[in-house]
Amino acid sequence: MLVVDDEAQTRAMLTELITQQGYRVRTAADGAAAVRAVLDAAPDVVLLDIAMPGLGGIEALTAIRAIAPEVKVIMVSGQGDLDLAKRALAYGAFDYITKPVDPAYLTVSLQVALAWKGPAAR
Repeated sequence: MLVVDDEAQTRAMLTELITQQGYRVRTAADGAAAVRAVLDAAPDVVLLDIAMPGLGGIEALTAIRAIAPEVKVIMVSGQGDLDLAKRALAYGAFDYITKPVDPAYLTVSLQVALAWKGPAAR
């Protein structure tokens, strides 16, 4: 798993939630670092913040989908913007989660994303 958020506190919270589920987690603080991390070693799932300085989440999503189309990308946003969610899904996001993140929903979303990846994922 790769957790991408420009807010250190959010990154730490998401990392803790995911590691409690038994997953290995890497982190990145911005979209450009996320793309480099995916190029380095493509994870099964990326949790990707939408609003980040520099390379934003939608732009990072399109880059990740281009270099690693098998990676499932779950967008995380502080905005419950329906148009933004539709755009993210149109660009290939697997899911769209709003902040504050509901841990139960995140767990289910990760499980479904990994199920779509196949039995080797984790």
